[in-house]
Amino acid sequence: MALTGLLMAGCSSGGGADDGSTTTVSATKPSSVVASLSSKISEVGTNMNAAMNGASIASIHTMNGIDTKCGVHGEPLFQPVTTDSTACTNAGGSWDPGSSECKMSSSDHAYTGMKFFCFIAKDTGSPDSLQGAFGLFGNLSCSLEKQGMQWDGVQRTIDVTLSEGNGCFQAGQLSDGPCEGQSSCSMNVNVTASTLSGEYYDSSLVLEIGAMYYRAKVKVSDGITELAVSNNGQGVANDEDVYSVKLDEANKRFAYEGRFDRIDAVGCGGGSCGWSRHYRVMLDLLDGTSEIIPESIEGAISDIYDNGGTFYSSLSTIKGSMTSGTGLTGIQYSASDAVRANVVEAANLSAGTASCFALDADPAANTCAGNPGITKGTGTLAFFLPGSTFKSQTTAADKYLDGDVWFANLAGLNFTSVSLAPEQ
Repeated sequence: MALTGLLMAGCSSGGGADDGSTTTVSATKPSSVVASLSSKISEVGTNMNAAMNGASIASIHTMNGIDTKCGVHGEPLFQPVTTDSTACTNAGGSWDPGSSECKMSSSDHAYTGMKFFCFIAKDTGSPDSLQGAFGLFGNLSCSLEKQGMQWDGVQRTIDVTLSEGNGCFQAGQLSDGPCEGQSSCSMNVNVTASTLSGEYYDSSLVLEIGAMYYRAKVKVSDGITELAVSNNGQGVANDEDVYSVKLDEANKRFAYEGRFDRIDAVGCGGGSCGWSRHYRVMLDLLDGTSEIIPESIEGAISDIYDNGGTFYSSLSTIKGSMTSGTGLTGIQYSASDAVRANVVEAANLSAGTASCFALDADPAANTCAGNPGITKGTGTLAFFLPGSTFKSQTTAADKYLDGDVWFANLAGLNFTSVSLAPEQ
């Protein structure tokens, strides 16, 4: 499968808020910001193939079928797709009994390219995809906006009814989430909405729902659309999710960082605790066009989890051009050990499975010529967000910032390249 075919797929926004293409984007209407960014992220995914093939705008074409390439949790699916566990294993796939999916093996040379594509293009409705991370916040904001939020910095309690028929939630989103089996439910939400002056962001929003909270910062000025969110999604201790997405149309750059620090969280079910994931992605966009077409990408995705006393870690990186001869170099690392600290030491990670995604060619072993990619480096990789003693209130090379501190310090995503430093 050539690179152009590997990443050829269409995608659609899964958010329930108003369509960003017909709604004015406003800092005092966060759901419009979520919808607009989701629509643009979808456009990035749709146009990936055209960018990699050097196609003109007029020749952009897409294929529906993202769900045949990316699983329910955004993992790359083995190709051709099979629902037979035996056939999956015999063909070299990895069968997942939980989702009944045949997943692509991480040793497959197409894996890293597909992993980043699925992360960007697939809306999973959860933090394992870029669009999914912001979904519930956007839906809640949409419902509260219909009640008439006042942006004066005063905390108010709003009795809001969440319904799948109010234009904010799609079918199944509430029954599978906040309403626990029901298509609608009511709740009291403490809301503090503020407009900001003389700061980087234009507005801020705090939502408190029982033990759960959401904090958001919004910017829709200076050619930048940016949304940063902090929440304790499960409402339990040591559950810290902080994430930000930025579209800088003036400089033609798209950036995302997501830090989901849950490895020390306890008391939440359904596999929602006992792991941490860190995402950092930057795309440079083609200039001279109103279309959002990626020209190059740099990214790193890490995962660490505890499975019955054995810790597993994985690290995926990608770097390169989708329009020039350098191609994309992807590298996949992994480790396992009974000691948590051992799986985040660079020396203990696997040597790395490197792949080159060159233009109009099948993924091949080893790095692309002249493009070594993003390598694991040396020392302790606090990028993994491994919890425990690795977390700090201050910046340090072998530790990472507590999520609340990272969010409080954030004044825009300003990295122009991607490294494995804990913070950029």
